[in-house]
Amino acid sequence: MGCNAQGEFFLNESPEPSVELAQIIVENPGRTGVTVTGVRLRIVGLNRANYTTIKPRSFLLEGYGGSGARPEDHFRLDPYDRRSLLFDYWSIVDAEFDKDPSLRELSLFAEVTVAGHSHPFDSKRHGYWRIKRHFVSAFGGHTIRRPRNIVLTEFLRSNSRELAAINYMDQYAVTVEDTTDPNWNYTKFEEHLEHLLEGSSLDLVTLTEPPLMHHIAAFQTFNQIRRLGPKAKPFPVLDHRKRR
Repeated sequence: MGCNAQGEFFLNESPEPSVELAQIIVENPGRTGVTVTGVRLRIVGLNRANYTTIKPRSFLLEGYGGSGARPEDHFRLDPYDRRSLLFDYWSIVDAEFDKDPSLRELSLFAEVTVAGHSHPFDSKRHGYWRIKRHFVSAFGGHTIRRPRNIVLTEFLRSNSRELAAINYMDQYAVTVEDTTDPNWNYTKFEEHLEHLLEGSSLDLVTLTEPPLMHHIAAFQTFNQIRRLGPKAKPFPVLDHRKRR
C-alpha cells in the first residue's frame, strides 16, 4: 500500500504490488465529544448539480508506519481526537466513468455526518481530488494500471477487509503478471491462476477463512484487465525476472 500524506494525487511507483486506497482522517477540533454516524465519498462531475454519495469498501490496517485505520464508519470522537479510514476509491471512480461515457473529469472529496447536525461536514475546504478520465492510477503518469496491482486488489476485495492478509500475495501477483497472455480467454486465464495457487508455496490461508474466493477474484481480475485494454500494462521486467 502506497502512503501519501501530502494530499497530492501522485505516488512514486514501485515494482512491489500495491493496493491504492483513499485515506480519510476525521478530526474533532471542538471541546466536546461527538458521534460520527457516517463517512462517505462524494463524487461530483463537471455539472455540479449532479453528484453521487457512496460508502466504498473500507479496510482494517494496524501498525503501518505507526498509524492504523478502522473500517467502522460509526464511532465516538473525543475532543481533539482523530480517526483514520481507508476506502477503496478506484472501484467507484471506475464505475462512474463507465456509467457516463461523456464524463471527462470528476471531483472526489470526503463527507462526514455527525449526530445532532442536520448537514454533513465535507473536506472541500481542505482539498479534494480531481480525477480525469484517462487517470487509472495514482502512480506515475496516471495512465497505466499494473496487472499485478489489479490481482492484489481483486483478491483483497473478494476475500478480506484486513490489509495485512495480503502480505503473502505479492509474489503471486507478480507471477500472474509475468506468466499470463492478454490474448487468453477467461477459461484459460482462470485455470492458469488456479494452477499457480496450487503450486504456490505461499501461505495463502492467511488471506481468508477457507475457502479462498479464488473464482470471484479471478473473474474480476480478468474483466478489469480486459476493460482497461492497453492501459493495463505490465511493469518492465527486471533482470532477475528475465533470467527466470
